[in-house]
Amino acid sequence: MALKGGGRVTYSEFSELTASIVAEARAERARLTRRLSQLGYPVVPSEANFLLFGDFARGMDTALLWQAFAIEGAQVDDVGLPGYLRVTVGTPEENTTFLQVAERLAPALISP
Repeated sequence: MALKGGGRVTYSEFSELTASIVAEARAERARLTRRLSQLGYPVVPSEANFLLFGDFARGMDTALLWQAFAIEGAQVDDVGLPGYLRVTVGTPEENTTFLQVAERLAPALISP
């Protein structure tokens, strides 16, 4: 297998790299799930590279929720499910930014 720049990698090296990337994504998904839950956001169980979170049932407009996260610098998606937003599991740095925003917004979004 060829790499950018003409280097080569063996199948074994490729497999190890892939396994490492998958392990990091799983760990980050677990971190996102754990912290969102601690903040009071319901999280839909997932084995994918994204999480649905929210259950914003107080009549909140999901598009406005998306905008609130985006303005604060968090990348989330409005996938058309009323009351839920989706966050893709990213790099540790991206996930930390998202969690910081989720923490700042939690008091206004989570009902006691």
